[in-house]
Parts: sequence; structure tokens; C-alpha cells
Amino acid sequence: MRYARSESNVASSSSSTQVKTSLTVPFARKDEAKRLGARWDPEARTWWLPSDAQSALQKARAAGFLSD
Repeated sequence: MRYARSESNVASSSSSTQVKTSLTVPFARKDEAKRLGARWDPEARTWWLPSDAQSALQKARAAGFLSD
């Protein structure tokens, strides 16, 4: 049986133009990063936050996930 990708999935994945700030998150602390709102990018294999999420970025910096 063959499965087709839905149009909504294709559109949502190709229209992502959000500016991302990469984080350095050890595997053991991934749940902490998730609580800050970080997301995993499987293609880049890195955790990230939107660049306009100032509060979350400040918390990530305090947690040591974001280097200066």
C-alpha cells in the first residue's frame, strides 16, 4: 500500500522562513531545553529557538545553552 503526503504537510514544511538561533544542548538536558521552548531540527541535528523569542533566549543563555 502506498501513502501520499498531504498538501498541508508539504506546505507547512516548505514555508518555514523563521530565523533560528542554535543552542548547544547536551542530550541529558534536552527536557530542560524543551521546557524553554526549544525545538529539535533533525536536518541540522541541533536545538534551536526563534531569534525573536527574547525571554526564552535569555533563559537559554542563563542555562548555558547559548554562548556569547
